[in-house]
Amino acid sequence: MRTRTRLWTALLLGSFLFGLSNSAVWSGWLRPPSGYQPLFVVRSHDMAEYTTYLTLAADPTWLTPELHAPWTFHGGFFDPLMLVPGHLGHWLGLSAVFTFQATFCLFCILGAWALLYAMDFFLPTARQRWWAFAAVVTAVPLYLLLIVIKPLLPLPREFYALGMVEFAYNSADGLFRGGLSNSFTLTWGTIAMLLGLTFTAKRIVTGKPRYRYLAAATMFLSALLHPFEFFVMLPASGLALLWAARGSGKWREAIEDCAWNATATLTGLLPALYLAFRYPWISDLSTIFTERMYPTWLLTIYGLPCILVVYCLLLRYRARSLSDQVLVIWFLTQAAIPCIPYCPYPPHMLDGFTYVTAMLLIRLLFEHRQTRAFYQTRPRLVLGLSSAAVSWALIALACLHVQLWKDGRSTTPLLLSAITSTDERAVAEWLRARVSREDLVLAPPDLAPWLTLVPMHAFASHALHSFTYEQQFHEATAFYDGESPEVAREQLQGYGVRWVVTPSASAATRYFSSPPAAEIGTLRVYELPGNRMKPYPGLAALVPSAANSRSLSRVVMEAKTRLSQMAAVLWMHQ
Repeated sequence: MRTRTRLWTALLLGSFLFGLSNSAVWSGWLRPPSGYQPLFVVRSHDMAEYTTYLTLAADPTWLTPELHAPWTFHGGFFDPLMLVPGHLGHWLGLSAVFTFQATFCLFCILGAWALLYAMDFFLPTARQRWWAFAAVVTAVPLYLLLIVIKPLLPLPREFYALGMVEFAYNSADGLFRGGLSNSFTLTWGTIAMLLGLTFTAKRIVTGKPRYRYLAAATMFLSALLHPFEFFVMLPASGLALLWAARGSGKWREAIEDCAWNATATLTGLLPALYLAFRYPWISDLSTIFTERMYPTWLLTIYGLPCILVVYCLLLRYRARSLSDQVLVIWFLTQAAIPCIPYCPYPPHMLDGFTYVTAMLLIRLLFEHRQTRAFYQTRPRLVLGLSSAAVSWALIALACLHVQLWKDGRSTTPLLLSAITSTDERAVAEWLRARVSREDLVLAPPDLAPWLTLVPMHAFASHALHSFTYEQQFHEATAFYDGESPEVAREQLQGYGVRWVVTPSASAATRYFSSPPAAEIGTLRVYELPGNRMKPYPGLAALVPSAANSRSLSRVVMEAKTRLSQMAAVLWMHQ
């Protein structure tokens, strides 16, 4: 594909994928119900988090404070992927939501270009590229395929929602997969993964030095902007380079390439490592991000293409060319590393996995003699089966986006809406004129994430960044259900809640003897001027069972402590 053609195709494809991912947003924008306004993003914890970061980017500092937890913290994150567009949007006078969507659209176009660039290299013919796109379409979760037979099998709607969540949220990659988690952070992860793969393969196949530097630059930016995908990129590229050196004998060049990649990655990680060493709460947060993943999950989530690739590899389908061998190594590495304990937030390490799987599947099938002969002798059967699989997947995806469209404007969605009530928005505006950033607000769990945009700390506002979200969620629910006044008073004073937002009809209004500071529609705002947040007490104090929990960041911190102790001992004996 020529450069100009690739650019125009990327522009059209990226714009289409951006629009498709925002099915719920378009619905909420075009026809919100009475008493509601469009939110312009889906109503999820992550979208509230990202728009909060973009709002805070107006600060002169380069560190982003943590507002989703009910404690005070020293320092903050260094997140240039949010800070740069946030600063630019603030300079242009744009809202945080518009800045987010504009950046997401731009990254979708860049992601489409990176995908086409990778396909042009790994798939030498247009026919193979079209087959790869078909494989991408069929790579839907197995549970989502069952939605096609929903009229014949009337199970609870939550059962069919499982497949939707697996595709649109759990395995979202910012391009083809999304709808509930639409973020340019995911798109960047996919871009970095595709470019790292392609530059590594081009370095091996062509031997040109420029691809060494391009691969190293990609890994530097990946570690700097979104330090998750490098956990796959660095070992996958190293294994591919050493494997190629095994056949060519160019061990010195391969080792130099690995050194370049490792140095670039470490350099990109320096800001994050420095802040993690200086502020222990960042290390604690990465411990919360850790979760286990299993190989069977990959097969069910990425569907038929992933199953077929595993089947072909077990039958010893050979990857003949060097570029195909790089694909095999990258696929196996990307599938294995998220299943290793201590990995921080494994779903991010699977960004771009759909496209690696699709390209590898097509190359294995096209290069296998018996498969190619079967295709040549029975083309109608192959096309018929493939068309049936693609059609089934397209119907399932259409059902998903119909549900997203319905939920976008719904006040009781099955998944996530994209609207906010006029009362909620008015409360946020009222608070914005009166609160301090160090104030803590307790609000209904559905509203709390969006009050960090004020900006201020919010109780039970993020599933990960609140540290003890599950406990906080239960405490907030009990508060609004009408627990004893003594327990409620202890909760408010213990956390240092300064502001309380409660529905007028809630039993929580009986906790307050004084009139509300404001009554806006169906919501009341109470002020407790004597309350102040406490400093962050440490994860071990909050969750005693987490004192001995393991994560990669804790392993690094313990190694750093031991090295410091050894250095001190050696210094004393000099």
